[in-house]
Amino acid sequence: MKAQIKSELIAILEEESERLKDLRVLYREKIENLPKGYISIKKINGHEYAYLAFREKNRIRSKYIGKPSSPEVDEIKKQIEKRKEVESKIRVVKERMKELQRMLRSKKM
Repeated sequence: MKAQIKSELIAILEEESERLKDLRVLYREKIENLPKGYISIKKINGHEYAYLAFREKNRIRSKYIGKPSSPEVDEIKKQIEKRKEVESKIRVVKERMKELQRMLRSKKM
């Protein structure tokens, strides 16, 4: 009886592991469409301009996106926040996957 319960538990843990792998792939796909980096406001000749600053290889790049009060800048801010949320979810999924792998290794012994 204990062996059956143990095998059912292992099956549940393996199923959860697969679900988390699929979830990680889904989150990574979402991130691909979201901008990385941060909004940088630069003051040039008394006027403010907003740039999207991000790391590309070993350099920091800046891309002009408009006036700081423009709707485009607000939209990019929202997208950057969404990216941070998704990155946080990916970290949680990775931690849970590590825990599941530890549990599976210990249950099979």
